Amino acid sequence: MKRRAPTENGFSLPEVTIAVGIASLGILTLLGMIPQGLDMARDGSRSLSEIRIVQQIVGEAQLSDWAAYMEKNGPAASARTNRCFDDQGVEIPRGSADMDMRLAYVARLQVQDGNVPMPGNSTSTASSGPAQDIRRLKIEVASSTNPEFDFAQSSSRLVKVHTALISRTTPDISSP
Repeated sequence: MKRRAPTENGFSLPEVTIAVGIASLGILTLLGMIPQGLDMARDGSRSLSEIRIVQQIVGEAQLSDWAAYMEKNGPAASARTNRCFDDQGVEIPRGSADMDMRLAYVARLQVQDGNVPMPGNSTSTASSGPAQDIRRLKIEVASSTNPEFDFAQSSSRLVKVHTALISRTTPDISSP
């Protein structure tokens, strides 16, 4: 029976070096992708929260009394109040005890002028035609922990502006 010499067992130094090099290249590649993945997750969460905020505000606008809502939020409204939301897009009531810990977003709503151009109807204006029953909402959302965030003085990269069209779904019984 022939015995093998102990030098024949195991891997040679060049084989081990190549294997360690390949493994370290794979691990470094995965570690390099972690910050990119975290940034994508954070951006996705931020976008989802903003969409929830916009959907909530648009939903409230569509379900509100048209005249009262336009008076409170329309172009002639004197004061615009900021609305506060947490990181999930859930509204935080003003004066809430834990507002400082939960506040992540501030939103402001403005109902713009009723002169919304309608496709195929060049005569639609705010005073005649179907455009009087349509309003454009401008919803500004800022990622801020300041409930008194000043949208007018902020940079455009801090504030995301969303627009939506709402229509009056109940007939105006006061008009002829």
